[in-house]
Amino acid sequence: MVVLACFHVLTTRGDHDRVLLWVEGTPAQLQSLRERVMHHEVFAHGEAIAGGHARHRPEGCAPDSTAISFMRLRNFELAAARSALDDLVREAGVQACRGHAIVFNDLPHPLDAAQWADSLVSLLLVLLIPTGSVLVVYWAASQQHGLPSLWRSPGSTGGAMATGAAGAAAAFAVLQLVALATRAFAPWLGPEASGWHPGTLSPPVFLLAGLYAPFLTELAFRAWLLPIASRAVGNVAAAFVSALAGTALPWPDGLGDALASLAFGLVMAAVFLRTRSLPACVAAHGGCAVLSLLAGMGT
Repeated sequence: MVVLACFHVLTTRGDHDRVLLWVEGTPAQLQSLRERVMHHEVFAHGEAIAGGHARHRPEGCAPDSTAISFMRLRNFELAAARSALDDLVREAGVQACRGHAIVFNDLPHPLDAAQWADSLVSLLLVLLIPTGSVLVVYWAASQQHGLPSLWRSPGSTGGAMATGAAGAAAAFAVLQLVALATRAFAPWLGPEASGWHPGTLSPPVFLLAGLYAPFLTELAFRAWLLPIASRAVGNVAAAFVSALAGTALPWPDGLGDALASLAFGLVMAAVFLRTRSLPACVAAHGGCAVLSLLAGMGT
């Protein structure tokens, strides 16, 4: 909830809108237009990309048309930015595609190395600040509710991490079995869980999928919810409670997706009940995520 609140503030209060227009012309005309867009005297953040922004491009525009835009705009700047683009197109003598496209909350992608400088503020707001808040609350509640340590295992650290590694392999195998069952019974189970597979595997991708997301997820559903629920309903029922909570939060896309998420949550709950170790659960979750990424990139 803290992450969602911070993301809402970022997207509603930040200056992240974009005005887009697609044009065609000679190489000399396009180069002249590109220079004027990227060095505009009023709008400092201009961009010109051949074949760019295909997702927003109108149907009547050629696939290789050049997308020119002014980005990082405030709402009241949109009309002026549109007029400025029209003036630049007219001065360059190029042919504009019909209509403009306005992209609201056009946030920089935190996994794109070319945009890391611009995305630093969003990373701090959406990731680091909420994470710090969650850790402070967890630390404050850990003594009262007897929650496990964030860093240490009650038993052998090596044994706990070995269990985590086995849990990663087991979770990956379970997900593959659920995927096979989903494909076999697709008319009844609905669409298969597609997962998230980035275009390229880079260190930020592995950190996000293999460490950051598993840490927050396991902190909430295993280290926090599972011990408290187990005191009230027992370990087995508490395992289902934590797995169901982890399934319901992202709202599964069909029964097949729900079954995959539920099975994954049960494996993570088993790892926690076996080790009482948050690091072991993070290792199991992150290992499964990395295996899934590698398998997805190989298909």
